Amino acid sequence: MQNVFTALGYVPKIRRSIMVIVGLGLVSAAAGLAQPYLFKVLVDNLISNAGNVRANPEQVILWPLGGLLLVRIASAVISYFTQVTGTKMFFGIVTDLRQAVFERLSRLSLEYFEANKS
Repeated sequence: MQNVFTALGYVPKIRRSIMVIVGLGLVSAAAGLAQPYLFKVLVDNLISNAGNVRANPEQVILWPLGGLLLVRIASAVISYFTQVTGTKMFFGIVTDLRQAVFERLSRLSLEYFEANKS
């Protein structure tokens, strides 16, 4: 249990990264909710304009498809930045832990290492 509290001691250092990841996750969730709506608009436009020869193809097909494309691109970009931020945060934590272990070991006396051989 002490290890958990030790790990939680590093949370203030990564608070900004956590907030960025949560924010990007919320935006990604909103983009995921936009996709079914755009499909609904596309299907509704196709059904309502099925017999209409004079229907504007830009309004019927291109706008919903363009919106779907933009949502997919935005989702990919958000996913990339989420992974980059998470990776930086992870390696920052690992670096801090390694430095803490090294500092702790360097404070120990030589007698300790002679008495406790690995």
